[in-house]
Amino acid sequence: MNAAEPETPAIAAAVATKPRLRFREIFSYGLADLGQISLMQLSSIYLLYFYTDILLLSAGTVGTVLLLSRLWDTIDDPILGYIVDHTYTRWGRCRPYLVPGSIVLALSCVALFWHPGLEGTALLVYVILTYNLFNMAFSVTNLPMTAQLPLMTDNDDDRVRLSSIRAFFQAGAYAGVPVVAEWLFGQLGDRNNPATYTWLAVAFGVFCVLVFIDTFRNTRERVYVKPEKLILKELPRVFLGDSSWVFILLCNILVSTALFARTTSAIYHFQYVVQDMQWFGLFMTLSSIAMLPFSFVATPLASRYGKGKVAILGCVIGSVGNLLVLWQPLSPVFLLLGSFLSGFAIAAFICVLFAIEGDLADEAHARTGIRAQALICAAVALGYKFSLGLGAGSVGWLLGAANYDATATIASAAVQQAITVAFVWIPLVGNVLGGVVLLFYKLDARLPSIKLALASPPG
Repeated sequence: MNAAEPETPAIAAAVATKPRLRFREIFSYGLADLGQISLMQLSSIYLLYFYTDILLLSAGTVGTVLLLSRLWDTIDDPILGYIVDHTYTRWGRCRPYLVPGSIVLALSCVALFWHPGLEGTALLVYVILTYNLFNMAFSVTNLPMTAQLPLMTDNDDDRVRLSSIRAFFQAGAYAGVPVVAEWLFGQLGDRNNPATYTWLAVAFGVFCVLVFIDTFRNTRERVYVKPEKLILKELPRVFLGDSSWVFILLCNILVSTALFARTTSAIYHFQYVVQDMQWFGLFMTLSSIAMLPFSFVATPLASRYGKGKVAILGCVIGSVGNLLVLWQPLSPVFLLLGSFLSGFAIAAFICVLFAIEGDLADEAHARTGIRAQALICAAVALGYKFSLGLGAGSVGWLLGAANYDATATIASAAVQQAITVAFVWIPLVGNVLGGVVLLFYKLDARLPSIKLALASPPG
């Protein structure tokens, strides 16, 4: 894009007065997550099942594809972050990517759940290409949207509110997708009809584009960032001078892997272990509803105790929920209660994550003079993208190692054990270790001095 100097006097005046964001803008900012996370949730719940039970691909092969595809994210996410950090238009740095990115994301999701009528190597190539295209498209919407948050306001409470509204709408997406999908499956009476998955992707894709249009129209980037060329050799100073982002990255990997392993294996657990699919939709919904209460209390809790401690609290509650599932993995009551409590781990983390990324960018800016917002978001987002492959891929590997047979009506003891590991143990370990890692995150205590340094005139 052509570099264009934003209207600096107006933006500078806005920053000087530090106005609080109106609810309409906060609402529209979070609404985009309802669209993009619906597509991500659709893939998280049903994609592995679609590959193994409808396209009849080997579970182990699919697991390898899902994980190895994440290696590309280590290249394309930083490149995208670098591009966004060099974008200056009259619409801002991040907003220009939202609508075009959402269109590509919607189309790629339809391709993801399309039965191409291919077999063998040709089918595997199609799966690899469409899966990677979908994840690249998700980056084109998610990364600019995340980088936009600290550019909308420099007020710390408003940043947490923006992060919390994203968690609120993510909860809506996580909860809504299985409800809509399971209702449709119930109406059609055929879970193995590939056309059902395709039409689900079409419906959620159209919705995604519409909400991103709303986000583009009703949000603004107010925090002025002087156009500057980021020199690649200077960027290591952004990441090597402070370790705070490393702990957030590690926690993102652990907590998100716990989420995706549980989400991906749930359909297998209810079909082959519990052997009762009537509880599946409610289980998936309850694990997401935990985000709703946290989205309301995250701002006062973070203001009083710090964002890191809020995330630790979520990991503790989530671990308790996973212990309940471990204790009674066949009981619908304990499964539903454990599902609700386990959702608090990802709920609390997401409620403060995007505000934390703004803090990381502020810290690097104060320390180095370099404002690399999108690159920092890309670095942290790698944890989410990698965990998506690791969580779903590990389920595929476990099923493959147990010789999972999609045509069998009753799973073998080895397959049931593999499902239990993915459904119970990986989420439990991920939440516990995520909370432990966050004990080393100390940036909250340094924020006042960082804000003061950024507010002080140079020299």
